[in-house]
Amino acid sequence: MPKRKNKQPDKVLLFTFGAIVIIGIIALLSASAGESNRNFKNIYEYFVHQFTYGFIIGGIMCFVMYKFPYKKLEKLALPIFLLSVFAMMLIFVPGLGLEIGGAKRWLNLGFATFQPSELIKLAFIIYFSAWLASHIKEVRSAKSFIPFIVLLGSMGLLLMLQPDLSTLGIVVAIAGAMYFTAGAKIKEMVAIGGIGVAALYLFVKISPYRVNRVKTLLDPRTDPFGIGYQINQILIAVGSGQIWGAGPFQGTQKNFLPLAMNDSIFAVWAEETGFIGAAIVILLFTIIAWRGMRIASSANTDFAKFAAAGITTWLFVQAVINIGAMIGIVPLTGVTLPLISYGSSSLIITLMAVGLLLQLSKEVNKS
Repeated sequence: MPKRKNKQPDKVLLFTFGAIVIIGIIALLSASAGESNRNFKNIYEYFVHQFTYGFIIGGIMCFVMYKFPYKKLEKLALPIFLLSVFAMMLIFVPGLGLEIGGAKRWLNLGFATFQPSELIKLAFIIYFSAWLASHIKEVRSAKSFIPFIVLLGSMGLLLMLQPDLSTLGIVVAIAGAMYFTAGAKIKEMVAIGGIGVAALYLFVKISPYRVNRVKTLLDPRTDPFGIGYQINQILIAVGSGQIWGAGPFQGTQKNFLPLAMNDSIFAVWAEETGFIGAAIVILLFTIIAWRGMRIASSANTDFAKFAAAGITTWLFVQAVINIGAMIGIVPLTGVTLPLISYGSSSLIITLMAVGLLLQLSKEVNKS
């Protein structure tokens, strides 16, 4: 009998995303309370902002992406990508670009700020999925390697001008996974990896603050009140959680953690819920990787296959980088934890990707 399409979304994936969102709400409510009180004399200010502009708007956009036919999205791939690139370029326009911490990554919209590098991840996945689907023969015959490198190099240049090495690394991982899924040869993947490592080494060498991050990774005791302060406070938070944690909202390290509600929110969660809570978060992202790659391997169309691989790689790799930094196995990068860290731009775009992935999950052949 012919295989039938599964018209329901992947329920395991749906419940997994729901669990992560709930964890994100709880973790943010705790992690943001201190800073919110210091800045606004109100412990709920950042939480309300994230809930209103992130979860509510993001939830609506998630539903829109779930219902909007992905085949129409495939036809709009180029305009979407060009629009995201245009938004990236606007950050260099005086008055529009907002510089924070020496990096220009935000657009000042007056009523809110927006980070175009978040949009570029999803837009790139949509465009590159459509590109691969229309060049599948060239990919498998190794004739598309040079155009692929040119595309990736152009993206890299735009991101490095900000500079945003962490987003570049995630985009390279996404592109590599999608290209491999399309049938790229092993020697091409090795070449991509070599180029990535060489670029990483170069950017670390020319940037003193990145060198300092590597130093603190190798020895967290390096300058504990200077360049090593953040990683030391993070490790104290994670370690003090022990097995069961201090209890919800009972952690104290969040008062000393830089970026407690942003990059370091996993450390706050680990202190308050312990090894068990931290392991649950890791397990949930691992389930996303499993179910997402299952969709990619069983999808009915090439576009669905490549888009699922790209979204899954994005969410999993970003989570691995963030959590890895929190437990001291990769350098601190400024990468946020998807669906949990504070940041409306990131949350809205990530929820849009979730909606698309759930739609694609309906295209999996039943075995």
